[in-house]
Amino acid sequence: MTPRGRAGAVAAWLAAVARLTHRINAVFLAVSGGLAAVIMLVILQDVVRRYAFNDPSAWVLDICSFMLVYLFFLALAPALEAGSHVSVDLFRELVPPRYRRGVLALGGVLTVAFGAILWTMLLNDTIEAFADDNPFPASTIPMKMKYIWVIGPVGVAQFVLTALVLLATGVRDTGD
Repeated sequence: MTPRGRAGAVAAWLAAVARLTHRINAVFLAVSGGLAAVIMLVILQDVVRRYAFNDPSAWVLDICSFMLVYLFFLALAPALEAGSHVSVDLFRELVPPRYRRGVLALGGVLTVAFGAILWTMLLNDTIEAFADDNPFPASTIPMKMKYIWVIGPVGVAQFVLTALVLLATGVRDTGD
């Protein structure tokens, strides 16, 4: 295969992975948005019950906390893809133009490394939660911890995949 053919195959493969990643992120974003709306409605009903009828719900804090964990981990990758994560643009203009691509690539590599470390730690905790099969402590809802922990490695795996795609497409787009 010629170098041009190999580059075309890599570009096609990378474009396919980028499309898949974007689709998964769109689903994650829709689900996390839905969870935000459900959290809002659950809290609203509790406020109405508490102050209008003097009948607060005992389960609201627990269910909203569980949904917030899912919302957070499902929103990680879409936020990264949209450029909504914390970044330091303040120093961008201080870096000489010829080094900016390298600094951006270094930031991408560090993001992937952070995600990989976080994924490993969450996966270990999730495996432990499945092995223990304990209920969530101090909860009014008898929820097993494994059902809360399971979203962590899934969300962070998508975050790492998104970071890798952004890094690879960024490097290809800048010609490096």
